[in-house]
This record gives sequence, structure tokens and C-alpha cells, in this order.
Amino acid sequence: MELSQVAAQSQRQIQVQRMSQRQIQAMKILSLATSDVENEIYEFAEKNPALEVSERAGSRERTGASRPKADFDAIIDREADTRTSLFEHLSFQLNALPLSEPERELGAKLIGNLDGDGHHILSPYSFLGSAKNDIAVETLEKILSLIQTFDPVGTCVKNVEESLLVQAKNAPVPNNLALFILDGHFDFLDPPRADKVLKKLKAFSSEEKKLKSYGSDDSRTVFSKLNLEKITLSDVENAVRFIKTLDPKPARAFGSFSPNFVRVDAVVKNDGGNVSVSFPQSELPDMRISADYEILGGKKAVSEQEKANVQFARQSIFEAQSFMEAVSYRKSSLQKAALEIASVQYDFFVRGPAFLKPFLQKDLAETLGVHETTVSRIANGKYLSCDFGVFPFGYFFTTQVGSGQKTAMDESSKTDGPAVTSPSSKEAVKFKISQILLSHKGDKKPPSDQKISDLLAQEGISVARRTVAKYRAELNVGSSYER
Repeated sequence: MELSQVAAQSQRQIQVQRMSQRQIQAMKILSLATSDVENEIYEFAEKNPALEVSERAGSRERTGASRPKADFDAIIDREADTRTSLFEHLSFQLNALPLSEPERELGAKLIGNLDGDGHHILSPYSFLGSAKNDIAVETLEKILSLIQTFDPVGTCVKNVEESLLVQAKNAPVPNNLALFILDGHFDFLDPPRADKVLKKLKAFSSEEKKLKSYGSDDSRTVFSKLNLEKITLSDVENAVRFIKTLDPKPARAFGSFSPNFVRVDAVVKNDGGNVSVSFPQSELPDMRISADYEILGGKKAVSEQEKANVQFARQSIFEAQSFMEAVSYRKSSLQKAALEIASVQYDFFVRGPAFLKPFLQKDLAETLGVHETTVSRIANGKYLSCDFGVFPFGYFFTTQVGSGQKTAMDESSKTDGPAVTSPSSKEAVKFKISQILLSHKGDKKPPSDQKISDLLAQEGISVARRTVAKYRAELNVGSSYER
């Protein structure tokens, strides 16, 4: 038997795309949160003398690449805060209540979302995830109201005004006039002088005889018990005195627990249907190339030492310019993404969280002309502020389910042609399912998953029975047999 070995050599050509060092740096900067980018800027400036950093006016005082010196005397004198934290105090009360597991988890998220004053950091609605429907919102409001009555009363609120209102509502002997002032008329207390407040109340009463277009239902109930035209100076003095007994900072007695604060990257405002987007200009420090290094880099070197110095200056300038371009790319990408989100989710910013539209990261990627992973980096750790609170960018990306749903225009259309449908998001389908379940809540024979699927089909939403069952379970609703 003969054994032989043959060596063959072949050649093939493949195309491999590798990111340059500048692209890698740009992607890294893009994925960072604003606070992390700020730290990255100062750390880079400490390593690269060609980059000069100066803080914008009105923000933290920093000049050049140096960080502020620590106040060592204050550090030495400072004692550890051994008091029970607000987080621990509220969590103990939450865990003592007979709540369902989903309710307990939601309560824990809300408590963990509070700053040292007991105010929300992110909008509570951001914790609903994809379950933006009547049932989920009702549960959220239930847990919010519950935590607000925990000791100390008046935490888990959006601001001082709401805290005072919660405390006033839960007082042993509520003052109706104080409730009215705190619920939407807080400006009447500027200044908190009884005669000035009385004058404003009289002016309000003479201008507005009907309260149905003002305030919440609670405010209307309180107002129905009041006759502002007959309010006396003594009544106002009592109300102001009552308000002064409330604590604008009920969480002050508890230790800090170092919450994670967020810095907003975009602000969306709705002015009568006109949605505008602005961007905080003072979040990041100003950067520029050192004039000394520009002069050194432009010199003609003679000696070897001079050549080395010039080469170092030019390389430092090149790296500094690349870094500045990466930060600038992050800024422009965030602005483009925020503007597109405001455009696509216009109904959300005008009408509220229940009106999110189907919107995927790949849709934004196609619009911006970038890869989907780039959009993921843009959304990572970025936050947007609007009339309904502070939301992470990722909150506005929702999935699409079914073939479509009838729009308000379809319902009012008088044409005989087929109904035009618009895409249905997963949240919209779950909202429809919750509406069907609520409308048939008292039926002797609750609708089955197939029946719900059929009812959705009548509205132009094509969803399989198994999908209905899945969404029903996510709504924490049992089967028709269990109901």
C-alpha cells in the first residue's frame, strides 16, 4: 500500500469591512449618556494637552482640563448618614401590604424612582412598558395613590405642589378652600398674604362662573362646596394657615440613598398642537484646540528635538479633532433622532401616553440612513422631557401587531368604499382587548379568546386567537372559564 500526501494552495478574495479607530471612538461616544460623555471629555483633556475645555456659563465651574479640588475639611467633618433612607422606609410599608406580585413590583419601581425629596425622577408612566391600557393605567394610579399615603404622606409625587395637595387631602380635617387653592391655583399664594389671595379668589370667581372647564374632578367637587363670592378674609387666613402647616419636603427626615439622576437630552413642548423640540445647550463643556499647540504644530522643525515636538503637537491636534468630531456626531445624531421621534409620535406629545404609534428602531435607522445598531446606541441612556414627564428614548419604540385598525376618520367617513386602516401597535391591540373585556365584564358568559379575535377583526385588526390569549395573560386577566 502506498501512502502519498499532496499539498495544494488556493487563493480566494473576500471583502471584510473593519471600522477605523475614529469610527470606533464615535460609536463609543454615541452610546454614552450625557453625564458619561462629560466625564469622557475631561478624561481625554487630561491625557491630550492639545484639547482645552471650558465650562459654559451658568454650569459647574471648571476651567481647562482640571477638576475642582475637594474640600478636604468638609470631607473630614462629614459624618455618615445613619438614618433610615426614604427608599427603605417606603419599601417596608409596601411589603407589609397584601398586594399581588405585579402590584408589588410596580410599587418597588415607583419607590426606586424617587429622588431625595420624594419626587419622581422618570415619569411613572414609563414603568408601564408595553402595557399602556386602561387596566394598566388604573393599576398604576392605584399604587401611586397608595404610596402617596405612606408615612411620610406626600412623597411619590412630581413636585412640591402635588405633595402639598396630597397632604391636604389626607389631613384629619381637610380645608376645602385650601384644597381648591392647591389644586391648580397654587399661584394664588404668590405672595401668601391673605388679602392678596382673597383678591385673586374674587377675581377668579367673577370671571369664571362655571368650573366644568377647570381642574380635576376633585377640584370640581371642592369648588361645588364653595361660594367664592362669599369667602371672607377670615376664611382665607384659615386656609393659608392650614397650608403653612403642611410640609413642602416631607422626606427631609430620612437619609439619602443616592438615586440615579438622569440628564435630559431633548425637551419636547406642545403649544396648542404645535410641537417643538429644543436641546439643552449647557449640558456639555465647550472644547477647542489649544492655540499654543496650533502654533507649535505649524512650525518648521530644524533639530531632531524640534521635529519630535512638532510631530507630537500635530498628532495631539489630530486626536483632539477626531474626539471633537465624535462628540459633534453624537450631538447631531441625538438631535435628528429626537426630531424624528417628535414627528412620528406627534399624537403622544399632544394627547398623551395612550397614543403611541408603532415605531421600530429599524424605521428610525432607515430615516437617518444609519445601521440599526447605531440607533440602539443613540437610544441607550438618552432621555426626553415632555409635558407628560421624562422618558427614555427607547420608550417611543413600539411594535406593530395585526393588519391595521380603523381610524377616527374611517368611523366618520360617509363613503361606501372599504375602510382605510392604519397600523396597530402591540399596545393598541392590548388596549382594544382591555376595552372588550371591560365592556363584557358583567356578562354571564365572558367572551372567549376566539370571540375577542372575531371582535377585533370587525374593527379591522387581524390577530390570531393565540396572540389574544398571550396579550390577555399580559393584562393579568384569566381565561373565559376562570372569569
